[in-house]
Amino acid sequence: MAKEKVETPQIDMVPDNPPKRNRFVEWWKKITREQWMLTVFYPGQTQVLADGTRIEQGAPETYHITKIIKLDHKHMIFIDTDKIRHEIKLISPVGYEIKKIY
Repeated sequence: MAKEKVETPQIDMVPDNPPKRNRFVEWWKKITREQWMLTVFYPGQTQVLADGTRIEQGAPETYHITKIIKLDHKHMIFIDTDKIRHEIKLISPVGYEIKKIY
């Protein structure tokens, strides 16, 4: 009888899954930090159809902000994550969306 060579599986020392986030760290960031994501929909292309209707497409721009000073449809003042103050003044009102990250 000939002995068959049995291959042993190699074990990788690096885990396949990254470590889970610490719940306490996430909770602490939510309490101590304030950060929002602001999306402003600037006026983009305007199409006028044959029947006279206008179709306006917005050109969205996203900002990551830490402090909101003034937020209105025509006037926005805020400080971003790089600690730069932005002031946006518009003639016509624009739409915006704000989401809280932390």
